[in-house]
Amino acid sequence: MSAKDAIPMPGLESGGKRTLAERIAKLSPEQRALYERKSSALQLKSAKPRIPRLQGSGPFPASTDQTALWFIQQLDPGTSAYNIGNGFRVKGNLDVVLFETCLNVVTQRHQILRTVFKAIDGKPFQFVTDMKFSVPVIDVRHQPDPEAAAHEAVTRLIREPFDLEQGPLARVPLVRIADDDYVMVGVLHHIVTDWWSYYIFYNELLSLYHAFSQGQPDPLASLPIQYADWAAWRDRWEQTEDFRRKENYWLNHLKGVPHVLEVPADRPRPAVQSHGGARAPFEIPQETARRMRAMNRQAGTSSFMTLLAALNVFLWRYTGQEDFVVGTPVSADRDSEETSNLIGYMLNTLVLRADLSGNPTFLQVLERVRGTCLGAFANKEYPFRHLVDRLKVERDMSRMPLYQVEYLYISTESPMQQTPGLPEGKVELPGFEFSVFGIDRKTSPVDLQITFGESPDLLSLMFEYNTDIFEAATVQRLANHLISLLSAVLSNPERSIATLPLLSAEQRRHVLEDLNPAPNVSAVKDAISLFESQAVQTPEAVALSFREESVSYADLNAQANRLAHYLVAQGVGPEKLVAICIDRGVGMIVAMLGILKAGGAYLPLDPGFPRERLAYMLADAAP
Repeated sequence: MSAKDAIPMPGLESGGKRTLAERIAKLSPEQRALYERKSSALQLKSAKPRIPRLQGSGPFPASTDQTALWFIQQLDPGTSAYNIGNGFRVKGNLDVVLFETCLNVVTQRHQILRTVFKAIDGKPFQFVTDMKFSVPVIDVRHQPDPEAAAHEAVTRLIREPFDLEQGPLARVPLVRIADDDYVMVGVLHHIVTDWWSYYIFYNELLSLYHAFSQGQPDPLASLPIQYADWAAWRDRWEQTEDFRRKENYWLNHLKGVPHVLEVPADRPRPAVQSHGGARAPFEIPQETARRMRAMNRQAGTSSFMTLLAALNVFLWRYTGQEDFVVGTPVSADRDSEETSNLIGYMLNTLVLRADLSGNPTFLQVLERVRGTCLGAFANKEYPFRHLVDRLKVERDMSRMPLYQVEYLYISTESPMQQTPGLPEGKVELPGFEFSVFGIDRKTSPVDLQITFGESPDLLSLMFEYNTDIFEAATVQRLANHLISLLSAVLSNPERSIATLPLLSAEQRRHVLEDLNPAPNVSAVKDAISLFESQAVQTPEAVALSFREESVSYADLNAQANRLAHYLVAQGVGPEKLVAICIDRGVGMIVAMLGILKAGGAYLPLDPGFPRERLAYMLADAAP
């Protein structure tokens, strides 16, 4: 029995009772062709090992991404922004001693879990240790509110920082809520894992527990390589022609792209990002999910592409930028037998460029996104950190370099799944009830992380946001607008994106009618009458302020009346145009009101314009 037989890998094996063939049948023709090419490549790669083994326990060079994380940690040693962790509820008679034994089998199996990082000449190197792991138990059974105490303990454990030099860089404590009710807390530093590896870790841990509790031997096949072997191989790959070819693709594809996407926020951005964050889940109507799948079949695209296209339109509507990028995490090298079950930091970030120029239809945007995705995934191995350096992105401690919005798509259907996510609901484990213990990690390395989750019966949305700059109410509004826009593009994909609504019919009615009831203007004929009525009601109230000058309604009305009488004497009336060429200030408002009171219309002229421009406007309009 393999690890994947015990607990399905989210996004890979958790498709309910559907077989692999059935899930492949649901792919678009392009996805199916790509999957078949990957399967053929996997068979070829499995025939001959491509990655040689290293000897000893180090020092081994850190990978490119590990090096980047190591430097970030040196700048802020107390940060927990790069902790990967979650809690899993385990109801049953858990044998803690046996659980600890299984943990040590897993850590002996994967050297990276026993690795620490030390600097040599200012660069990080991996050192494999022989450390043993313990499983501390935090007992909250006798607390007044054990459930609340458990949430507090789990949150504290996940946010506790790691020491990269001393280690360990993984911890798996248990929080005991009742005699047969535990929360299994798994926390690993990102430098030794990614989310794919995280669930390999749990699959193996629970597979071992199941086997050992039944008196069976270790069910896990031996690993052909260790993470340090892969990191050294990747370092050599970066000297090859294939690496240079992929680098050229990205440099050409991203030439001239803006490095900043400013989504309007509630507060100014602090000089140094704190990584404080929060999460907000939202539901998407089932009818929207049904229409999305229908469009996928019609357009020959995937849900990943369709949702990304909708997100691009949404970001364009909010920022006005036609050219920008979003980031999406992918597994950098999981296509071979050597690496598919290897724990380690093997995640890369793809930078997906958006093109909203020319006010296209949504179908046109979707076709552009399709081309972008096919090119990006064909070159997905090129390291993001190298890309930042080669594009000469200006480093800014207040934001993530190159992209500030991250897009994730999590599916339980596709064998092509690139980004494994959290398991949904419960996982079967003989003798136990096993489920996710939901927590808010309260961190966000980017401004916005927008996650779509798709299962056969559900399409969900999660916003993780930077609390330095966004309020919860703003994120609620953003999510509502994104959901409304998604529904609109799926209802009429041939519509120009500039005309797509951000508000649903119910939201529009609420804004226009509930929040802004129509005033009673039955007795009012025009704007001047409204102004004069207000001047009668509140003559002493301030009507206008400019710099140090303030004018009451009575004074402003009197000045406007004097000017109106003068203009009438000069022949101004209906159909007469009067030019105003005056700097901004109280005098400009008096002039506008006086002309309207006289029955004329005004032509505003900016005193800062060149004399030739002003002369042309006067000659053309003949005021």
